[in-house]
Amino acid sequence: MTGDDLRRIYFPLIISALLSACSSGPEPSEQVEVTVPTNQLLSNNPDLFQFYNEWHGTPYRLGGTQKSGIDCSAFVQRAFVAAYQLALP
Repeated sequence: MTGDDLRRIYFPLIISALLSACSSGPEPSEQVEVTVPTNQLLSNNPDLFQFYNEWHGTPYRLGGTQKSGIDCSAFVQRAFVAAYQLALP
């Protein structure tokens, strides 16, 4: 067998193996629905409720971090610091 013959045989086999490996994925995990009444969440963490009341109505601004405009990631970062004293990256 020559090098060309080997390429004709092994190349499709390798491509098939790679494609079949890429098509399979992990099994989806079982979803568990957890419901907690909103009033229970708020009563358990008044700091979070206070943070919400202070920032409610603040407009969205991409890259914003102030009351004049804030984006989602900055809002979540500030909320975690205010409510849980936890700094997110």
